[in-house]
Amino acid sequence: MTRLLYTVGLTLALALGVSSSALGIDPAAPGALQVLVAVSQSPEYIKQWMSTSPQSPVTIKRLHMMKVGDTAYVAFIVTGYAITRNSDVDLVVDCKIFNPSGSVLFDLPRYAKQQTHVSGPAFVIADPALDLKIDQGDQVGKYRIVATVHDRVSGKVASGEYTLEVTQRLTTG
Repeated sequence: MTRLLYTVGLTLALALGVSSSALGIDPAAPGALQVLVAVSQSPEYIKQWMSTSPQSPVTIKRLHMMKVGDTAYVAFIVTGYAITRNSDVDLVVDCKIFNPSGSVLFDLPRYAKQQTHVSGPAFVIADPALDLKIDQGDQVGKYRIVATVHDRVSGKVASGEYTLEVTQRLTTG
């Protein structure tokens, strides 16, 4: 899942209730490593990432709340990575998901990676993305998704996190 966004930046659609706004994000400078945890109710942004030109912005409709039984689609977007003399990147992403009580629900070391040739500072998406489904019996409340990216070219490490609230599905009687 390689995609580079050069001058346009990454567009995140912020789903804030009924209204939404967009926030453009420019790539970080090499050495200013960052990982952005993107969570959406649809994998469409990942498909769009793969099917459009690198100069086209990608819109991510961020998911802040989901119901038990639904699936959230999580991607790890990295910028500020170091580049080898051959213009390659080498990234590994660990992922931990904490349940509302603060306990580790999933610990996924070396879950995703990205090793690719790039033309300069941009965004890359680590592969694979994560489908997160909260089942009946799991806790409702706020889950924390924490990603840690390891840049194996520079030796730098950076973390990013996202909070997702899970509510009980309504039942009819």
